[in-house]
Amino acid sequence: MGQNRRYDLVGRDIEGADRLRERTGSPIGLSIDEVRATGQRRDAREPIPVTARLQFQVALVEPREVDAVVIAWTDTAVLVRWCTPNGHEHHAWIYAGAVRRR
Repeated sequence: MGQNRRYDLVGRDIEGADRLRERTGSPIGLSIDEVRATGQRRDAREPIPVTARLQFQVALVEPREVDAVVIAWTDTAVLVRWCTPNGHEHHAWIYAGAVRRR
């Protein structure tokens, strides 16, 4: 039987995505239950510039500081938005103590 080369292309794309994720990591925010436990959500009229300390899962969990904006909050958590250097936009709920105004 002949080879179906489409599968090789898909495999390479998946491997490339895995390698990229290993280098850049995946952000880890609060779970839905953790956010609910922080109180009622309030949205910012305008995004508030902050430096946010986020956890990233690389091979291990790695904390990083990123320039972000707060777009909503509860009593003890904030929803932050930030962009990676390649322009991808991310959002995560984190505890309010993990941000400081810029």
